[in-house]
Amino acid sequence: EGFASRQTKEVVITAIVDPSHDIAHGYEGTELILSDGKRVHGLVLSNGDPVIVQSTGGAIQMIPRSQIRERQRLDRSLMLSADQLGLTAQQIADIAAYLE
Repeated sequence: EGFASRQTKEVVITAIVDPSHDIAHGYEGTELILSDGKRVHGLVLSNGDPVIVQSTGGAIQMIPRSQIRERQRLDRSLMLSADQLGLTAQQIADIAAYLE
């Protein structure tokens, strides 16, 4: 049972159109600033050493704790919005209907 099966159609559509409106628990993004200045955005899968992060697109990165200078919670969703994906209103409606 996924997210959509527990939500109204309106909530599902809002999540597609504006994913940062209400980020589901457990899907909060994190930004890691590394000692070399690089930034890694993703979902922290493990806080051990190394820290395991899944980035947008599914890439898994293992980052030694010694390389992490700073860590902060993102105030936006890792999921791209419907606009960023180029979805039309009809495509959004089709996705919501499919997930029902």
